[in-house]
Amino acid sequence: MKKKIVYFFIAGASVLGASPALIKFLERWEGVEYVVYADKLAGGLPTVCNGITNYTSPYPVVLGERWSKEKCKEATQHIMLEIQRELAQCLTYPVPQSVWDSLSDHGWHFGVRRTCNSASAQEINKGNLKKGCDLLAYKPSGTPNWAYVGNTFIQGLHNRAKARRELCLKDLSTG
Repeated sequence: MKKKIVYFFIAGASVLGASPALIKFLERWEGVEYVVYADKLAGGLPTVCNGITNYTSPYPVVLGERWSKEKCKEATQHIMLEIQRELAQCLTYPVPQSVWDSLSDHGWHFGVRRTCNSASAQEINKGNLKKGCDLLAYKPSGTPNWAYVGNTFIQGLHNRAKARRELCLKDLSTG
């Protein structure tokens, strides 16, 4: 089977869709589970593979069902490309690959609408890439951002948000 490479053009800049770094990041934080389980942090939502749910899956996600590695990979690529198609519509400022990957992960985790409506995306669209990256983990006050389920702080979510911020900053020039 021939690999399909997809590039997106954001304000004239080209970025790789579902890059190897993005898939590795996603697997690090979501893990890979081949049997559909009830995600406790998501209120028991049936979840499989790298965090795939019925909200995004091209296939039904049924508790206890076993998915193959190939089905997980195909579904992950399909979902990520859909997320990135939507993300490309809301980003108006050219971004490097690391910013694209971090926003793609955020869209995977929280939904692309929330990503596109976030203060982070707004700052990035103004050309304030560093500030946009910082907002992926911290509010302007310095308190954790994107690290709560309801009003409950979840350290693991904050750890992922901090890692997402670091990924976002990776390709930014420091000059």
